[in-house]
Amino acid sequence: MAKDTSKTGKNHEAAAANITAAAGPDRWLTIKEAAEISALKENTLYCLCLKRALPSYKIAGKMRRIKETDLIKWMESCRVEAR
Repeated sequence: MAKDTSKTGKNHEAAAANITAAAGPDRWLTIKEAAEISALKENTLYCLCLKRALPSYKIAGKMRRIKETDLIKWMESCRVEAR
C-alpha cells in the first residue's frame, strides 16, 4: 500500500510552528526536535554536526544539542535564490 505523502510538508511546518511557539529563540533542541523542524533525518543531522557543517553542543560528553537559532540560520544559509 502506498503511503500518502501529500500532508508530510504540512506536518513538518506544523511541528516547527509548535516547537518554535513553545519557547524562546534560544531554545536547546534535541536531534529529534531538530529533525522535526528541518524535515531531515536524525542521522543526517548527526552527520552534519560531526562534519561541523551545523553548529552543535555536546552535553555531558554524549548528548548532542542544537540551538534553535543556529538551526534556523543554517537552514537559511542553504537557501537557493530564484531566477
